[in-house]
Amino acid sequence: SSSRSNYGKYIVVEHPWSSGPIYSLYAHLSETSVKAGQKVALGEAIGKLGYTGAGINRERAHLHLELDLMLSERFTDWHKKHLGGTNYHGNHNGMNMAGLDIAAYFMAKHRNKSLTIPQFSKTVTVYYKVTVPRDQTQTEPLKIVTRYPWLARGDHKARTPSWEISFSASGFPLSVSPSNRCVSEPRISSIRKCLSKHDYHTKGFVSGTGYRATLSKTGKRFIELVTGTF
Repeated sequence: SSSRSNYGKYIVVEHPWSSGPIYSLYAHLSETSVKAGQKVALGEAIGKLGYTGAGINRERAHLHLELDLMLSERFTDWHKKHLGGTNYHGNHNGMNMAGLDIAAYFMAKHRNKSLTIPQFSKTVTVYYKVTVPRDQTQTEPLKIVTRYPWLARGDHKARTPSWEISFSASGFPLSVSPSNRCVSEPRISSIRKCLSKHDYHTKGFVSGTGYRATLSKTGKRFIELVTGTF
């Protein structure tokens, strides 16, 4: 049902690339022509452009396209804790998808046909960094790093007290590094200076202006999802 998401009718396709599972998302469709679990081929029609979803009318009909990382494989648990109700889309809920700047990526890939997402991510500007406490009983890296090993920076076997996660303005994870900072809860450890409110640039995850920044309520929930601490 198109009423179950702000995306209206949408499709998520999983791409098992060497950089880890990458997901393309096609939203605001008028109809879909594939089913869950179906394999699709290059060039195959999977749906039709439309204007389903929140705030979209016929004059604004368009295809909303994303290229995403999956933040958590336990999204339904996170959804139940913070939002309640029914999560109709499982791990493929749009809130569990972190999209890169797809236009910038396609333009860069046009110049360099062999450009990969890990390579492209290293060129993306870091907008903010968050230091999160590390569970000292866990010897494994964060699940998102296990899923996307190219996010790892530094020695993840070192038993440091925290992790520092770098994000683009949109919340796309760029790297995860061991940190020697001692924190009891997630804290902004670095922010790109901005004269306007950080809320405007970070989907409301970060509040403040200039070099003053804190995680908002939704920002704290977002970090829980990224780190799996819920």
